[in-house]
Amino acid sequence: MPHSLDTEQARLDRIQTRERSAYNNLNLPGKDRNLMPPLPSQSKRQRDAENPAFYPFCTLPHEEAERMLVLKHFQQLIRSNFIDHG
Repeated sequence: MPHSLDTEQARLDRIQTRERSAYNNLNLPGKDRNLMPPLPSQSKRQRDAENPAFYPFCTLPHEEAERMLVLKHFQQLIRSNFIDHG
């Protein structure tokens, strides 16, 4: 490989290492992460019952609507923990 590609690859490797290090140090809830309760606060049945009321009013496919709700909740968690001051 030419020298410029070697240095570019080394730079990308350093970036990837920093990103993984930052990810491992995040103090946010998530699957196989810290801050998650051992048992969910609501049963699967309760969680599933909440979402269908939302679907008739949403033009997105169900999977995208679910993803949007998860992202919205994640954003609220970040703001409630003063992680994002924007």
